[in-house]
Amino acid sequence: MADHDQVVAYKRSEEEKWSQAGEKRWQLFKRLEKENATARFFLQNKAIFPGARVLELACGSGETTLQVAAKVRGYSVPSGETTGEVVDKLLDILRPSYHQEGKLDGASNSGSVVGVDIAKGMLNVFRGRLENTVLKDHVQLVESDVEAYEMPSQHFDVVISQYSIPHFPNAVQVLKNVRKSLVPNTGKLVTVIWGPVAQCDVFSIPRKFLGDPHGEHHHHHHHHEESHSHQPHEEDKQHSVHCHCGSPQHTLKQIEAAGFRFNTVEFPVIYDFPTVDDYLYCLAEMNQGMKQYMGEPKSEAWRQVESYVKEHNSYKLSDGSVVIRLNNIAIGIEAEPIE
Repeated sequence: MADHDQVVAYKRSEEEKWSQAGEKRWQLFKRLEKENATARFFLQNKAIFPGARVLELACGSGETTLQVAAKVRGYSVPSGETTGEVVDKLLDILRPSYHQEGKLDGASNSGSVVGVDIAKGMLNVFRGRLENTVLKDHVQLVESDVEAYEMPSQHFDVVISQYSIPHFPNAVQVLKNVRKSLVPNTGKLVTVIWGPVAQCDVFSIPRKFLGDPHGEHHHHHHHHEESHSHQPHEEDKQHSVHCHCGSPQHTLKQIEAAGFRFNTVEFPVIYDFPTVDDYLYCLAEMNQGMKQYMGEPKSEAWRQVESYVKEHNSYKLSDGSVVIRLNNIAIGIEAEPIE
């Protein structure tokens, strides 16, 4: 078991980091996600249906949660080239005035979402979005450490999370709580985690410059990994406090240890930054370790990152403009309790 003080300190630093990142994460990063890929994985899942009761762990500022809430309330989610475009369109059509004008399709009365997050700053961004929508009374936001949150028993049709399970110091226990909170026989856990570091530019580029041997940049010829080919980790005996992002086998083993069977599917998650400066600014703002290690942007170390991404990540769009493209692989997981 991880040392209690270490865990407490880690959670406090996570709360501070994500609270500060709330609006910036959206403006600089998440809204650029092409094809709304992460949210689309959830929207296409049959476990998320009109009328469903949903719990989201670590909902953040709600880019995906809003879309899931719209679906379970019976509204259709618009399409868009990026997550930003989809959320902007959705917030527009979910305005009460739009609803009163009869422009919205009919909503189901029973669907609801509970979103739990430790970061007040993130939830404040989310509350601001919800405030002027018809979803306001059907999405409950709870400021809590997910490990401390008491999940109602046999209540949720589906529990979702995105990229967050590897951040939980006691993930197996959280997942056992999830299992108990699911409706018997039909309840599902649906989650997304990052693929291996080498297949995710969001990790491999920073780690290349932070001296991490796993941060080598690879061009993306992806092979599906067999879910159970890895030797079991010792995570039940020894919890590590640091995040296991980019170690998908570790997380899959935790899901299994909590009493779930699961299917996985890989899909690309792509971010296009309009300029190299946009990417560097995002990297510096979203990754405090990078700033501490490399100093302020424009230092020699940052110039090396700049020349690297210009060489390896420049991508010409059909209109002739050049963006900095980050290619990543996500792993979508649908899990059900083993009876």
